[in-house]
Amino acid sequence: MSGSHVDSKYGETDLQQSSGYAYEALRRPRKGHNNILSPIPGYSSQQSRQLSPHSIARNAMRLPSEAAPTEGRQSQVAIVGTGLAGLATAHLLQNDKQKRFRITLFEQAGKLSFDAASVAVKNEQTGTTERIDLPMRACAGGYYANLLRMYDYLEIPLHPVRFLFVFARAAAAASQPRFLDASRPDDAGSAPGSYFVHASNLHQTPPPRPVSQGYMAHLAEVIYLVVCHFWFSVVCFFVPPITTASGPGSHSEGGETLQAYLERTWVPRRYISHYLLPLMSSVSTCSHEELLNFPASDAVNYKRLSHGQQHYAVCGGVHQVQDRLAQGIDDIRLNTRVTSVGRDGSRLLVRWQSSEDWHGHCDPCTTSFDHVVLAVSADVAARLYSPLTTALGKMPIARVESSVVSTNLGTYSIVRGSDADLTMGCAHHDGDRAPSQVITLRTQFSDCGQGSRTEALHTMPGGVLVSTCPLDPEADSERVLETARFTRTLRTPESRGVVRRIMRTHEAEHSERRHDMKIRQGDDGWVNGEDNVWLAGAWCWDGMVLLEGCVVSAMRVAQEFGTIPPLLRAWSSDTTQSNTSVSEKDAAVVAAIQSGAVIQDLNGQTVLPGLIDGHLHLLLVGQSLTKLSLDACRNLQDIETEIRKDAQSHPHVSRIFCRGWMHSMTPEGVDATLLDGIDPRPIFVDTKDLHSTWCNSRGLEEIYEEMDLADDTPDPAGGTIQRDSNGRPNGVFNEGAVFQIIWSFAVRVASMKERKEAIQSAFKTFNAVGYTGMFDMAMDDTTWEPLEQLRNDTNSLQVHPSSRILLMKPTDSLNKVDRAAKLARLHNAETTPDCRVVSIKVHHG
Repeated sequence: MSGSHVDSKYGETDLQQSSGYAYEALRRPRKGHNNILSPIPGYSSQQSRQLSPHSIARNAMRLPSEAAPTEGRQSQVAIVGTGLAGLATAHLLQNDKQKRFRITLFEQAGKLSFDAASVAVKNEQTGTTERIDLPMRACAGGYYANLLRMYDYLEIPLHPVRFLFVFARAAAAASQPRFLDASRPDDAGSAPGSYFVHASNLHQTPPPRPVSQGYMAHLAEVIYLVVCHFWFSVVCFFVPPITTASGPGSHSEGGETLQAYLERTWVPRRYISHYLLPLMSSVSTCSHEELLNFPASDAVNYKRLSHGQQHYAVCGGVHQVQDRLAQGIDDIRLNTRVTSVGRDGSRLLVRWQSSEDWHGHCDPCTTSFDHVVLAVSADVAARLYSPLTTALGKMPIARVESSVVSTNLGTYSIVRGSDADLTMGCAHHDGDRAPSQVITLRTQFSDCGQGSRTEALHTMPGGVLVSTCPLDPEADSERVLETARFTRTLRTPESRGVVRRIMRTHEAEHSERRHDMKIRQGDDGWVNGEDNVWLAGAWCWDGMVLLEGCVVSAMRVAQEFGTIPPLLRAWSSDTTQSNTSVSEKDAAVVAAIQSGAVIQDLNGQTVLPGLIDGHLHLLLVGQSLTKLSLDACRNLQDIETEIRKDAQSHPHVSRIFCRGWMHSMTPEGVDATLLDGIDPRPIFVDTKDLHSTWCNSRGLEEIYEEMDLADDTPDPAGGTIQRDSNGRPNGVFNEGAVFQIIWSFAVRVASMKERKEAIQSAFKTFNAVGYTGMFDMAMDDTTWEPLEQLRNDTNSLQVHPSSRILLMKPTDSLNKVDRAAKLARLHNAETTPDCRVVSIKVHHG
């Protein structure tokens, strides 16, 4: 029987599975959605809108804002692509309680694409028909938490499945065709070239022994694998991968590669090449070399979250998932190819052609929408929407082939048309009693290791094989019943950085210096939802390009649209918890939930109130904690004694900073000479109220050198530089001179390491007394850069700072205003709630 093939449309990358990303159910207002900001208890909705930190920041920065749809009119939303991401997004918006959205689905193919490649295979001898999903749609607990929650909400029946993974070397000669590989569990060890058989979750212990392997050799291999896999598990759970650049030239902004991580953690090379890469590359459908270039965090998170979890298959195939997600959506345009998305004022223009016009006989049609969701692969999104061309145009992609192969000529056939729907059956109904399914991982090893590839041969319960990433696509072509080809968006540290920035992932924000570099190189800094264009898909999250990413990205889009239907609450709750959340049990709480309210499931954790400091200068506070305290001093002699003792006990510090001086301790007045005899290093003494600073002669010289001052430099506005009888500075600075000169000097001379340590010291001190938040009232680069580095290093800050970016008139230019606006867009209450920019503070010098 000659085979046929199906190409997926729009290149959607809904391949196989994905991760149990613990998505936080936060509704994030975006441009055009100010009318649905979360209500604040005790205020009207209008007051809530006025008090929103995001609104304050946007008004202060004068960020562009677009009008919401006319009151009472439904927002028109175009969703391009009907894979899982597109359908899930459509379902969430369609089921908005307030019915604010009218959905239009665009699909280039003649049917919805999520199930488009799946086939019904009939056994001509038994008459039974088996529905087979292409590509494989199996999933597992842990890493696929949100996907499973969606299935649970949609009441999709699942069957547990067990696998026997046969690791085998691909035969060098064509005399051993792939369809002869052992397919029954009892014959798993007889596959040509097999060197080990692994039972998922160790459901079969000991595992089957390859027939070509002696007992002692097999025992040695088992011991070797136990040790190696134990070590790999330990490093995955206890050695976190590097996820950000740790220094110039060290790692890319997306972190280290899997190869670098495996080398750093001393994972044995043979275990990597013969076991880890064949298994993981079959999951991610790519070559070994491509997998080694993945971000290490992808593989480590996959291992940690899927460790020991049960695998599941959808009963009867994913067609019923597709049907339930599409239910109620009236405007589905099949055989319609979108050619571009553009803007026309506040509206978005979608240009499209029907299948009859694909050859250019007619000009494309144009339809306007309020929002457009591109649920397509990265390369297609870049082609459809020009602002994405630079960011996504170079995202690595690969073409993946998956085929249904008959093990016996003439035994199996494809059921097409309406007959396929009538005769579909499920091969998993035996559940735990069903025999294990055999997946043979045939690896073609290269001498250098760079060209190694693995083909996965999955024996279905009905007897046919599903081949993914065939080593020789032309081999056994007469036995191929159906072939489907898909576009896979690959992962690299660089592409991870791009996706995290676009999706505004929690830890993804880069330093402004790197961001400005990107802008100079042509990257306009577009983020998801800007201009009401949205991205969704398996690649639109910080994880492996699998089905979980489709669900997570769809949930994010729905959250940004301000809709939290019961569906989303179900997906976002932890179904493994036996206790029910208070909001579900308490009728008063349920009744108080208003439209657009923020709902977070804390999974049994307790919320404690925290204090917020409303006015501080973070770096200066941190530096003050390391200064010598003079609080116990009563006179000049006490001050000299304390400073001298501190200088002797800290011989390696380059400067001596002190605090707690009061003018009453030195009623005769002070000047630099009174400190000169204590120590040759620069000495700086702050008053207790921080409104005066006294320094020795060496300190005065350093201030004037660093700040580029001269003896005749006039006093700054609102302050004084005290002078002697000859008009020369005498070492005392007051009021505005402290704020503008001394504070800037103290920050500028501190190294990056010292600034980070000072901020950490401030956080630790504030945490110790119950503070969880703070407002820095004059943030500049000297504080922002170490703060951002700390956040990238730790992924979360102990205290959540909100910042006002300081602008000094008339010295600062409008470029700094633009930079502050970009910071506010990247760091706000919705994108990085633990570290955000809320406004600009203009200081008139």
